[in-house]
Order: sequence, then structure tokens, then C-alpha cells
Amino acid sequence: MLMQENEDGDLIRCELDKPALIRRPIWLIFEVPPPEKPVGLYRFETSLVLNRKCAIYHPGVGVHGAWDTYGIQTISVTDNMISCVATRPGSYGIIAEMDVPPEYPGHWIWVSIYKVVGYDISIPLLAILLVAAARRRQPWDMAHKLIFNTVLLQLLLLLCTGLSEADFIRSNRIHCTHIGLAINFLAVAEASLLAMACFAIFRQVITSS
Repeated sequence: MLMQENEDGDLIRCELDKPALIRRPIWLIFEVPPPEKPVGLYRFETSLVLNRKCAIYHPGVGVHGAWDTYGIQTISVTDNMISCVATRPGSYGIIAEMDVPPEYPGHWIWVSIYKVVGYDISIPLLAILLVAAARRRQPWDMAHKLIFNTVLLQLLLLLCTGLSEADFIRSNRIHCTHIGLAINFLAVAEASLLAMACFAIFRQVITSS
């Protein structure tokens, strides 16, 4: 601390010596309570906690303040103890990331059934439509080509959407990101081709009349 006194020996100024605090930081040790001991008004299972980090309460973040990790570093984390190093003063605490599996109500099962039935019906019908369109012997006009590509993109979109329901995709963040990007790209491309196909059909109707 930097302190300044007047001639009478009264303290008139007291500031935090920030360079000294960086050279000699504050060491903190937190004890993790056992699972059967409630923390405040809450009780949680330590087996559901994925990650723990040290944090400092920052009153200037948001409306009511928030916990911030700037100025504090987590050194070691064990089942019974957490040690940290802080380079600025404040109210210290632990941020715990918990893995709580979602609980779906009973009516969500019907949504899954509708999805499976929709995929099982739509994908074969689109495949049959593509095969029938590919075997068309008459010359293809622009509208026919656009519709064919739109149906092909719709088939790929349904396949990617059905694949995104798999557990091995949802459990892997990288695979889930790739599938999400593919779904977004296919949806935008399909909407663009559908708009162009509608315009091509409109021009054919106008020119033929």
C-alpha cells in the first residue's frame, strides 16, 4: 500500500501499490465442500461439475455486476482444494461449470417420432423424384434444371438434418459445428435456387402467353 501522511501524522492518502501487487500477488486457497454439504441454499453433486475457475466480482459488468476472471489465475484444481493467484483485490470466488443433462417432458417424444417418420417418408420420395427427373428424355430447360438442383439440395439437407440427430454428432463439438455449417449452406442455396426456379417458371408462363 502507498500511504501519505500530513505534518500532524494523519493519513491523507492510501492507494494500492499495483506494481508491487504484480510482483507479489495474492495467493488464495479455496476448500471444496463435500457433496453432502449444502453450499448456501443450494446442494449440488460434485460429480456433475466439469470445470472450476477462480474469479473476482466486478461490479461494473452489467447492471448488477458479474464475476470476472481478469486479474486472477487458477493454479491447481483438485477434488478438495483450489488454489489461485490474484493481481488485483476484490471479492474472490469460484465459478463452477456443471453438466446437467436436460430433462425433456413426455410430449417431446412425439416430436422425435414425427421427425423420424418425416425423414423416412421425405428422403425416399425425393430420391425417387430425382431418379425420375434424371431419366427424362426431353431436353431440359432452365426451370427444369433449377428444380432438379433444388430437390437435390433438399435431399442433402434432410440427410444432414437427420445426421445431426445422432449422438456421436451432438457429443462432438467440432462435428456438430461442421454439420451446422453444412445445414446453413444447403438451406441458403436451396432458397436461392427455389427463387430462381420460380422466376424461370414465371418467365415461361409470360412468354408462352
